[in-house]
Amino acid sequence: VISPLITPLTYEGLIDEFINISNGFIKVDAEILGEEVVEKGPRMIAVPLNSSDSLYSAIRNLSVEQLGPYLQEKAKGIRESYSNFRGNKDQSILEIH
Repeated sequence: VISPLITPLTYEGLIDEFINISNGFIKVDAEILGEEVVEKGPRMIAVPLNSSDSLYSAIRNLSVEQLGPYLQEKAKGIRESYSNFRGNKDQSILEIH
């Protein structure tokens, strides 16, 4: 007996459930990726889902409950790095890195 209440609770499982992972790729509209679409209608682009994307490899097996706090911490780190970068206007590139 298969229950209709069985829903994947990991990030990768939800992507597969709603977008459909096929051979390690998903197909998304080019506009989602920020690409300019010249022709009418959606233009689908294959996006690889693998460990070459460090963020995806870090979150692919996280549960839905863990995903939000993890991404929030990442966003805080990026915001902090950007603030530090903006605050160091007088330093050279070698000093910033």
